[in-house]
Formats: sequence, structure tokens, C-alpha cells
Amino acid sequence: MAAIFNTYLDLLISLIGAFTSTALTLIFPPILDTLTQVTTVQPSKLRTANIVKNMLILVLGVVGCVIGTYTSVAQLVDQLN
Repeated sequence: MAAIFNTYLDLLISLIGAFTSTALTLIFPPILDTLTQVTTVQPSKLRTANIVKNMLILVLGVVGCVIGTYTSVAQLVDQLN
């Protein structure tokens, strides 16, 4: 299995990068920011704008992760066929 992917290392790195970099930059930070605010600030004082901002970033990250992963998998499958 490793020998198959060794010839397509660039596509494998693209797949890993599409999944992990999107998660690290656009998915985890809004989740952590929201969790931090919920545990440290009283819920009545949470700003609606901040929650909306975090949710928009999160949705953008999930969409980017799905599209990037799908594109990388499609390219990998094309090269294997």
C-alpha cells in the first residue's frame, strides 16, 4: 500500500494538507473561542456578533475542508485509474 502512494506522494500530501490545514486554521479556532467564552463569561453577556462570527468561520471551514478533501481524493482516484 505504501508503494502505491509513494509514486503519488504529491497527491497524498495534498489530501492530508486539505484536511488538516483547514481544520487547524478555520474549524478549531472558532470552536475553542466559543468554548472559552462560554466557560469564562456569563452566558447573558455573550455577544451575539461574536457567536455569529464564529459560526460563519466554522461553516466556511467545514465547506472548505469538504471541497478540498473531495478534490484531493478525486485527483488521487484519477491518477490511480
